[in-house]
Amino acid sequence: MTPPSPADALAPPWPHDARLLGVTERGGRTELDFELGEAAFVCWIDPREPDGRAFRRVDGARLGYRGDLTPQSTALVEAVAARLKATPGLLEALWEGSSSKARVPKSTPPKGPVGRALRPEEVATFAEAGWLRAEGFFPRDLVERARKACDRRVYGRSFEEQLAAFDAGDLEGSPFLDGGDIGHAPLPFGDPSLDALGVDDALLQALGDLVGGPPRFCEGGVYVRFSPTDARHGSEPWQGWHADHDTNCWLPPAEPIEDHHYVIAGVVLTDVGPEQAPTALAPGSHRLLARDLSRWIQDGLWQGTRELRDLREVPGIGPTTTATARAGDVLFWSSCMLHSAIPFADRRCQRAVLGVTAVHGDRAAACDTPSLLRPPHRANAHAFLTAASPAARTFFGWPPPGDAAWTDEACDRLESWLPGIDAGPYRAL
Repeated sequence: MTPPSPADALAPPWPHDARLLGVTERGGRTELDFELGEAAFVCWIDPREPDGRAFRRVDGARLGYRGDLTPQSTALVEAVAARLKATPGLLEALWEGSSSKARVPKSTPPKGPVGRALRPEEVATFAEAGWLRAEGFFPRDLVERARKACDRRVYGRSFEEQLAAFDAGDLEGSPFLDGGDIGHAPLPFGDPSLDALGVDDALLQALGDLVGGPPRFCEGGVYVRFSPTDARHGSEPWQGWHADHDTNCWLPPAEPIEDHHYVIAGVVLTDVGPEQAPTALAPGSHRLLARDLSRWIQDGLWQGTRELRDLREVPGIGPTTTATARAGDVLFWSSCMLHSAIPFADRRCQRAVLGVTAVHGDRAAACDTPSLLRPPHRANAHAFLTAASPAARTFFGWPPPGDAAWTDEACDRLESWLPGIDAGPYRAL
């Protein structure tokens, strides 16, 4: 009997309207790549080591998953197991088909710029003030999809469901019980709507404009404050002023600031008005910090490696402002910019930002630039890099197109190593 093809035997429908995006071989396993809602989910099948760990077993093969385990994704794994059991020869067809690189056509996040370019006057504003609000950087419909994906990553449900759970007194196990915010699901997120914004070519170009050269990745994640339980702020407006510089840089701020800082981009996923706890900022303070830090330390004004004792005691600080924004705006600020969290006036909301941090490529050695091949990034790294644009791969340390490393042999190996990648941009013309 002719074994069924993956495309025929794995045709829709799937539970919860999941879409099968592709069937690939990776690391000796057959992987079924699904889009579940707006999240990515992988069900893998491995006929080796029958006694190894597995979520389910079918005819001697182990079934496992990569992604968030929810009732919906559990149902999806159970559905894959049921189809393997019900269709004789499907397991062998999947294994042979994926190993020979036969696969269902796979959709990928959009390549190329989705956001807009920075204007020269915006770059100048950033250099002077140390921060910039780039209004309307991303289309709001794309940002709304990313916001919903962020909710699922952070809460495991929608924000509205999280709010209802709070009202019912049912936040047991919630990361927000302690009043803190969290960086959840570090980049790459494994979700196309979040990943596409986090490494959008226009965003990477903007970061390059602001660091003054080719940008290199430092950190990325989604950061959320849930107002009903939030307590992440000082009790007085002069408290809690700090710079983020030591989060990623081993060396202290120094002059010239352009050679000794990195830049944070915050893609705003929710509207942030005056009542939604916009971050308080001290424009121009990035240059003061670089110039006067040693004296502040000597005078006892600076605590540890990142925080002022009292903003009122610091000479030269001008009027402060707040970074209000709309969903789709991007906030950029220097790692040396002094800023502070303020309390929510609206206790029925959230504030969500997708943050991406970059340093000039020539100064990456002074910063913590984590490998995507180490946890917690590794789970989504290969699929992410396969789908990413050449600019995004360079952002994570790959040689750019045109580099001498990209021989025809190297490109051939790359296509074997990451099935489905387009090595065309790296091949010599």
